[in-house]
Amino acid sequence: MPVFSSEKAVIESTVYINPLKVSVSTPDSVEIGTVFRVEVQISNQGTGKVRDVSATIYLPSGLRLVSKKETRKLGVLSSEKSKNVFWRVKAEDLGNYIVLVQAIGNDDRTDQFISAEGTSIIEVYQEFEWRRIFWRIFHFWA
Repeated sequence: MPVFSSEKAVIESTVYINPLKVSVSTPDSVEIGTVFRVEVQISNQGTGKVRDVSATIYLPSGLRLVSKKETRKLGVLSSEKSKNVFWRVKAEDLGNYIVLVQAIGNDDRTDQFISAEGTSIIEVYQEFEWRRIFWRIFHFWA
């Protein structure tokens, strides 16, 4: 037979909210061969510092990094502060691509390793060259 008690049980739990936020911005579309900027804002939305912050860009084949290294060290990110970084990327193949940036660091309040990701989608297109076609037609009939 079960035994019941009138004592109240107290359950405590801790909810951890990652303070890092990554916002990635690219043009919506670029022509093949174009070099464009991937602009990133990394924010600390928490109440403590995040130390040893770094950001890494991950590019699919079809896009190539043309400046700087994939990983950028940003140092300490204080509470409610942001840092901006950018990379220059070349569009080498046609298609739609997802650009991913991951930020990592150590949360001062919990002494835990944390990470956050952000993405942006970009289309690489080929401009149809009417001038070249008209030139070929004109010289063919001339």
